Amino acid sequence: MRTFALTYPQLMNQARAISYGVAARFEGDTNRTVDASGARAPAYDDLALSQLRRVYELAERVCDGVYRPNGTPVLCHVTRTASIAMAEGRPQSVVHACLLHTVYGLRYARGRRRWLPWPRRGDVLRETAGMEVERLSHAYDQLAWNSRAALRGHLAALDSYDATTREAVFMRLANELEDHLDNGKGYEKAEPSSQRAERLDDCSRLARRLGAEELALELEEVRDASREELPTVVVLDRELGYSVTTKHLPELTAPRRAARRMLNRLGGWLS
Repeated sequence: MRTFALTYPQLMNQARAISYGVAARFEGDTNRTVDASGARAPAYDDLALSQLRRVYELAERVCDGVYRPNGTPVLCHVTRTASIAMAEGRPQSVVHACLLHTVYGLRYARGRRRWLPWPRRGDVLRETAGMEVERLSHAYDQLAWNSRAALRGHLAALDSYDATTREAVFMRLANELEDHLDNGKGYEKAEPSSQRAERLDDCSRLARRLGAEELALELEEVRDASREELPTVVVLDRELGYSVTTKHLPELTAPRRAARRMLNRLGGWLS
């Protein structure tokens, strides 16, 4: 099992490692290009790293205060999903779309922050990440997935899909792997382990059809781990994502700031 990024520094370290050729497994990275001299150009040069930072900062705003049913911050979830795409050598637009794949889906999260769909979310996506990322994120959101019939339908029709839909299938597979890492699905009120195993079997077949052999093996590995029945005392009784209202201290008024400065000075004199 590969190790994937959960935080911004880890994701950037991964991108920089690809850029400078530190990790041998990235030698076949499809993000790399060949310049006029025939030399290999980096996948993540300064411009690409800057764009990745902008997309991550938008993901921060989108995911602020929202958690998955198993208690994981959604920002960690999208970061690791993007890390999986990066490790698989997917185009940078797919990595960015993985970071932002909750832009449409967070309307389902419980809590006061997400009562209604986010207005202009598609416009903000296009302005920050570009048309292709917005197209991929929307395709991901619209792709039927959460039933065995849907997965079997993708297996039957995959060869007829256009490039955007195939990448949306890949994003769903990366998301599925992230869902099950650390036995994450076992810590929430979710489907029985037998149903999870069936889903992951179909996902593994889809990954192989897409040519993602290592991803397929990892999906099988988390399938085996998902059969573990966790103690009920550690399982969170949640089926949907949720948000937490952050409490902010009120700002001090001008008179109170002046009084605090006087008290600080008085304390300095007394000491």
